[in-house]
Amino acid sequence: MPPAHACNACKRRKVSHPSTRRSQSVRSIPVDSGQDDHTLGGTTDYTFQSSVSPQSLPPPGAESARRDSSHGLNFYPDPAHVHSTLQATAGTLLSPEPIADAVRKCVDFFVQYQFPNTPVVHEPTLRAAALLITAENVPPFASLISSASDFHQQVSYLRKFTLATALCASVMSVLPDRPPSQRVLLAASFLSASRAMLRRYEEHDLEHPDSTSLVIRMWHSAAMQNSTGKVGTSYHYHAEAAYLAQRMRLYNEMSVQEHPKLEVSSLRASFWLLYLADKTSAVLQSRPPILNEQFFKREFTLLENGHDDNFLLDPSRKVNENSLESRLLVGFHLKRRIWAAAANLLDDVRSLSSRQLAGSIQPLDVQQEISRLSELYLVLTSLADELPAWLRNPDHGSDWEDGQVTSYQNKCFWTQRSNIMTVFHCIRLVILQECIDNDFHALVGLNRQSISCATRKIEIGEPAVERIRRVGTILLHLVDNAENDTIERVARSQFDNLLDLLAQLDSKASDELAGGL
Repeated sequence: MPPAHACNACKRRKVSHPSTRRSQSVRSIPVDSGQDDHTLGGTTDYTFQSSVSPQSLPPPGAESARRDSSHGLNFYPDPAHVHSTLQATAGTLLSPEPIADAVRKCVDFFVQYQFPNTPVVHEPTLRAAALLITAENVPPFASLISSASDFHQQVSYLRKFTLATALCASVMSVLPDRPPSQRVLLAASFLSASRAMLRRYEEHDLEHPDSTSLVIRMWHSAAMQNSTGKVGTSYHYHAEAAYLAQRMRLYNEMSVQEHPKLEVSSLRASFWLLYLADKTSAVLQSRPPILNEQFFKREFTLLENGHDDNFLLDPSRKVNENSLESRLLVGFHLKRRIWAAAANLLDDVRSLSSRQLAGSIQPLDVQQEISRLSELYLVLTSLADELPAWLRNPDHGSDWEDGQVTSYQNKCFWTQRSNIMTVFHCIRLVILQECIDNDFHALVGLNRQSISCATRKIEIGEPAVERIRRVGTILLHLVDNAENDTIERVARSQFDNLLDLLAQLDSKASDELAGGL
């Protein structure tokens, strides 16, 4: 009598046969921040199915093929299906706008308005990667994957697609010219696609990280934070990037120089951005720092800028001429030094407070320590005076003969200046409050009277309030005196966004935070 069940060899053959189809639903991020984590999807359940086919499997002998064949299983999402699903979902949300135009707008927006504060990616590489989403001027995505000569070439395509969709998710979550509801849905679709594609090569990515490994996770973190307010999930992505940077020893100049030249600039900037984010966390006490200098202090030799690093911005574009990138890097590192100085100062303030409460320091020593910290505070406040000329007055930051180039570059400088000065005033308020809470008023030049503390807070906050007031006044003037309907419509839309920003901070994260108060 024949056996009632297939033998083990037949079972293995059947399970691993290419025609066998397995699927896994990679659902989108929840639109409603009040949803439970296990009920993702709702009306935005973008399913990226894992259809195992000869075209989607890695070539024979590839690393992942060896790994999967040992278990007879492959649950990785099919790249072609992820791509087609994104085309369908994003295309529907964007209609009648072509998806190619929307993706190009995301890249342009990043390069002009976000690169000044996050200069972490090579512009030509990013623009080439964006073409994989739209399939413009390149073979169909499925053809690229199936024709890859080996697994490493396949991973190269997957990384580029994941990078481009992560960028779109991050930008879509804050793009000002779209209604908030559409921003959330678009960010969800691109983020889901990016996360699904990352899973396809995640183990390889963790074993062999490169600059995209860091940037993708940072953009996933930003998109998740902006579109859902899920602070824990957002922090997880950021933490992964920081751990990878530490494991790659990017704090060491020699380690960075071991990478291909095109990678060096992006790896360098990515580490400094992660380092800056850690200092931000230390100042605001929002999450545990990861890049603890105590662990690599002796080897912390990374330069701010390499002597022969490649440019990140595309030098063939006229708007990037006149040393735009090098000038933006000056501002970027100034902001990093401001955060680092603030973090070190606050760490000393909190340490002094702990020692005082524990009775392990004498009153005279406390006064001497406060005097020392006062000097550090003065050094911190003087950093704002180090703004270069093009950031002190961005309207005259570019003296290029071409008016369009001048306008473009001045907007880059204004973006960076606004970020730096906002950070500076925020830090001063945090330090002021910390000194008040710990009864270290003298550290910031105050006495214990409440009126002096309140007055100082107003002095710090007034410049920011004045800027907001002036922006609102200008927009109202444009609404009332617009020369045509288009200008009035755009000005009114931006004014509505400003009101929404002031009323709700236009942030899922702030809504979630406010809900806990």
